[in-house]
Amino acid sequence: QQTLFVALLKELLTRTSIDNVITPEQLSALLRGLARDGNRAWYVNIKLLSKTGMRISEALRITKRDLMLGSVTMHTKDHMRTIYFPRSLLGEILGDIAGLSAGDLIVRGVRGKPYRSGNDFNRVLKSLSERYGIPRDVMHPHSFRHFYALEFLRRKNDIAMLADLLGHRSIDMTRVYLRQTQTRQQETVDKVVDW
Repeated sequence: QQTLFVALLKELLTRTSIDNVITPEQLSALLRGLARDGNRAWYVNIKLLSKTGMRISEALRITKRDLMLGSVTMHTKDHMRTIYFPRSLLGEILGDIAGLSAGDLIVRGVRGKPYRSGNDFNRVLKSLSERYGIPRDVMHPHSFRHFYALEFLRRKNDIAMLADLLGHRSIDMTRVYLRQTQTRQQETVDKVVDW
């Protein structure tokens, strides 16, 4: 298992592009569809992931108390990490979580039950991809973490801060977000190479 992890890490660090990430347009379409259909539980789930960069294993542990405090420090992957909840997130979902007690978990299904595993969460994401016309390959929990990282760097070019926010032990892991998708690389080449 350790060898597989090392191989995956090497592959991630040597990639020349980052792909299978939900785009801002796809995210907007997904959120509009969820809001239109009154699926507020999943609206909250998607907002939480896309505005915090959390891993699904972390998101499944977030309580209303954590959100109200504005941040939580938790032990993840052999070290401590602080996850911040931006005011814009709280403003958007406060009404949705008003009925929860302080210790209640935030990530929930349509019937109000908390998710206990990332696999269950992922299965619902795949069904949402079909419902809202989002490509299946970008509808996985880690896609929203990638989205967060790319959008953060687009707005604030601070790779060291992003590494801290994502809970990476090394900036080398975070450097993958300095790369563009293959589609964006092609668009850039098409635009720049006009000789």
